[in-house]
Amino acid sequence: MTRQRPTPDEAARALTQVGQREEQAINGGTSDALWVRLVIGLLLFGSLAARDFLGSDANSWISIGFALLIVLYAILLRTRRGSSALGRSARVDMRSATARNSTGYTQWVPFAIVVLALAVGLTGARLDLPYWHTALGAVLAAILIFFGPALERALLSAGKRGPGKTDAARP
Repeated sequence: MTRQRPTPDEAARALTQVGQREEQAINGGTSDALWVRLVIGLLLFGSLAARDFLGSDANSWISIGFALLIVLYAILLRTRRGSSALGRSARVDMRSATARNSTGYTQWVPFAIVVLALAVGLTGARLDLPYWHTALGAVLAAILIFFGPALERALLSAGKRGPGKTDAARP
């Protein structure tokens, strides 16, 4: 069986289409619905606040319960119906696919907030502050609820092809 090689024009067109689809996947709306972020943020807050109010006896049960909820969330993300229930669309939103990435200081705001949350957590653990789990839970829940989509876009944009990248080894 002989296979014909594509012409240079066909190969260039195919590579352009691959690049466009990659941009759509990275810039597309893949974030969960607001209600999902609210529920997970409140559960995160409740999980951390319970450590301060229920004592060390409840720590193992809280950790196991929260881990089971995260596993359930991951399983729902792997199915079409589960993803749809979580508010993830199977179609590409053309408005977000054509939107440009934020530049300047706006792309650093989520990073700064995460660093602030880590600083609060480490400071509370080091200084043995009262109710620091509750404060950390409030900060992390607020980050997830308000900046979840921006953080997701920032993580996805790290995998973009760029002029300085060779793209030789792609997963």
